[in-house]
Amino acid sequence: MSTDDQPPQSSSKDTGYTAGDDTFTKWRNIFAVLSGSMTDEGKEQFRIDRDERNEAADCKRCETQRDYLLQYSVSLYAAVIRVSY
Repeated sequence: MSTDDQPPQSSSKDTGYTAGDDTFTKWRNIFAVLSGSMTDEGKEQFRIDRDERNEAADCKRCETQRDYLLQYSVSLYAAVIRVSY
């Protein structure tokens, strides 16, 4: 087997981060951050994974709140009226 056919070597460095989407793994990672047993690299991996997992829900919530404010905010309504004149 040539060196080109070998799979990439994974780092043996333990960051304290455990990949996974189940509730147990999420809480395990949260407690690892809180207890200080997760390295900075592991914290960054955890944050990136969490952001990617929650991206759709975060965007939907933001758009819903924006639409509500544009529809019911008196100050925004007054600003729109003032600009249109």
